Amino acid sequence: MKIALLPVNEDERLEALRQYQILDTESESCFDELVKLAAFIVGVPISLVSLTDEKRQWFKAVLGLPVTETSRDGAFCSHAILEDSVMVVEDASKDSRFYDNPLVTGNPSIRFYAGAPLITPQGYRIGTLCTIDSIPREITQDQKTALEMLARQVVYQLEARRKNQELGEITRELTTTNYIKDRLFSLIRHDLKTPFAGLIGTLQLARENLDSLDSEELRDIFEDMDGCVTEVYQFVEGLLEWAELERSVVRIVAEDVDLREKLTTVMAAAAMENETRGIEVVTSFQSDFKVNANPRALRFILRYLLKNAYHTSPDLSQIEISVKDVGEFTEVHIRDAGPTHSKAQLEQMFDIDYLSQHRSGQALSVGSGLEMVFSRRLAEVNGGELFAISAEKGGTELVLRLAKAALH
Repeated sequence: MKIALLPVNEDERLEALRQYQILDTESESCFDELVKLAAFIVGVPISLVSLTDEKRQWFKAVLGLPVTETSRDGAFCSHAILEDSVMVVEDASKDSRFYDNPLVTGNPSIRFYAGAPLITPQGYRIGTLCTIDSIPREITQDQKTALEMLARQVVYQLEARRKNQELGEITRELTTTNYIKDRLFSLIRHDLKTPFAGLIGTLQLARENLDSLDSEELRDIFEDMDGCVTEVYQFVEGLLEWAELERSVVRIVAEDVDLREKLTTVMAAAAMENETRGIEVVTSFQSDFKVNANPRALRFILRYLLKNAYHTSPDLSQIEISVKDVGEFTEVHIRDAGPTHSKAQLEQMFDIDYLSQHRSGQALSVGSGLEMVFSRRLAEVNGGELFAISAEKGGTELVLRLAKAALH
């Protein structure tokens, strides 16, 4: 028995096959009908939609055989995917490639085989639409042409099936997004009231007492106003950045990112914003950690995780940042010096339903929990996770888990 050579683009071909998410799925009438039509056109009892996996050929549709897969080594289709057009074997018992093949010498006693390769739009041959008989026979040019046409129909069905899956995923994503947005708007409504109410009250106080206020009192009022305006600006800026990322969430592109570089940039910005508070940031990470993520989304997440750590830590305390190698993933751990929370309280940080039901008029930004909701969502879109645990030394430890960068 002659085992077929591997295609020169075998790795890419297998990846193209797996992208259809078709292997080991249930039968579908659109494919079943195509094998029946192929068998009828060629006049044989057996027809298959055969997909050539790494070590097997698996049948998405099968007519005339009691099995759903066989070994790739003995598969006629392993030879057929090396061809540009229909591969025909009129009598396998006289073919040097197949005469001693177990599928020829035993059941199903193959003699005739005609298989048209299933060629994806990118040019990968992922399997065949084949017809089989236990007696030798010939095939006409019209029958060959018909098989090639039916093979293209199989690929069209595979493409349509994939598009439907993608559409379903997008629909589910949009449904979730709209649900989250409904909750977010209720939170934003409350969050914007607090600083604006403070700003309006401060302006009213200044207007009513302008003639009697000395320079020190005026300075205090302006500082309060500046604080309110800055708080609103930062909140809206973060909200707009999240919204921009959200619009592209279904087509977000990940790439290999230097984690140390991103952390260093975010840490420097956070230190400037909190330079008067005397908070020390202790780090423990190497220079060669790279992750696979969207750079903008990663910066957004890291910025708000560190912002949360500063927000919840008292002055003159310590924040710890470490990076850990965890199998296929890299984890960023950020521990604050704030209070210790229960497991339920930690999960509520990310629960949009809980936040919308239990918050009203609290502080903006980190206190609102909105950034945590955004950050977890962006982490999941990037194929990662974001969760919180109670740190052994006290405080809360936020953990961002991301896939490692691809090896080159």
